[in-house]
Amino acid sequence: MFYRIFYINDYSKMFKSGADGKTYGCFIFIKKSKKGDKCLIEHELEHVKQFWTLQSWRSKCYKEKQAYKKQYLCQDKRNKSFFINMISKYCKKKSRKEISNFLG
Repeated sequence: MFYRIFYINDYSKMFKSGADGKTYGCFIFIKKSKKGDKCLIEHELEHVKQFWTLQSWRSKCYKEKQAYKKQYLCQDKRNKSFFINMISKYCKKKSRKEISNFLG
């Protein structure tokens, strides 16, 4: 699976939404201050995988759930409530309990 990571200035317009990383196709853009964050990279690599396996038709909820689960499972200190909150932003029809069960 081909991908390329670019480290971008933290104050770039690309990160206006508060995100630490963004993926466009097979290109990953990460804030310079987050360089070395292996769990963030896992999250973004899940989006690259979705791109290469032609899952762009799937809902934003589905894609973000999968990516945040990868990132959650990668964490040493599991802050489950943070990930529940992040997934809730994309999956408005899912209850916190459903999301918690999904994360494991």
